[in-house]
Amino acid sequence: VAPGPISVDADASLSVSDPTDETAQATRVVLEHDREILTRDRPLLLFSAASNVSCVRRQLAELWGCSLDANRLLETASAPNTLSAFSCPVSDVLVHDGVVPASADYFGLLKSSRFCINTAGSHVTATNRLYESMQSGCIPVLVTDDFHPPFSDLLDWRRFAVFVRTADAPRLVSLVRAIPPSRNST
Repeated sequence: VAPGPISVDADASLSVSDPTDETAQATRVVLEHDREILTRDRPLLLFSAASNVSCVRRQLAELWGCSLDANRLLETASAPNTLSAFSCPVSDVLVHDGVVPASADYFGLLKSSRFCINTAGSHVTATNRLYESMQSGCIPVLVTDDFHPPFSDLLDWRRFAVFVRTADAPRLVSLVRAIPPSRNST
């Protein structure tokens, strides 16, 4: 017997057709897991760390790319302090070219960000970045023209992700800033 439809409302409460269904119970556990992640202070508006292997990634790096001061990074011990090791043209947007060094606390940076940029490289879903951002409570911003979300028959991705066409990538920061707080609270 197929499980009943599952929906999540704005306050992350779960409703299911059959509350005894094992899938529904597992989903409830995932949604209730680590509420601290969903309510923490997030000083960054946007975050991305990816190699510039596509035109859109190179474009984002040209517009908002940050440089990392390795000496300053050695002086820091946690994600909030790690932010001070980056020099960025926009204070609440961190676009890093390449993999974040282990000492910079990649997952801490995800958890310090309201939105996480996910762009096509080899493929949007061929990377763990999308799922790591979701796990960290960071709202995915999918910059792509042809992404077909997994489980779209069960999940309404428009309720928890932002989709931006690649042609609109230069306007990404202003587009995200225009999202009302009631729509971008995790």
